[in-house]
Amino acid sequence: MTQEEFVEIFNRKMKEKLKKTLSRGSYGPYEKGLRYPKKYIKLFAEFYGVTVGYLQGKELRYDLADIEKLTLNGRELSGKKLENALKYIEFLLADDD
Repeated sequence: MTQEEFVEIFNRKMKEKLKKTLSRGSYGPYEKGLRYPKKYIKLFAEFYGVTVGYLQGKELRYDLADIEKLTLNGRELSGKKLENALKYIEFLLADDD
């Protein structure tokens, strides 16, 4: 998707929540990491269906619907055990040590 396409779709979808529409000129530096989208970060997260932490690179995004099972050394994790394992992985990745 081009920046122009993103801005058009974003403005249309988020119009009820926007005080001022987003321009391509404003969006470009956000995408390139040259500026932080303070005014728009929550709306970007809502638009993409992720958390603000995910957009900031502080959270791992996974969809349990896409992961049916995890196997290691012939032992299978599924259900609640799989969910807990993914949460633990997220915890480990959040540690900045």
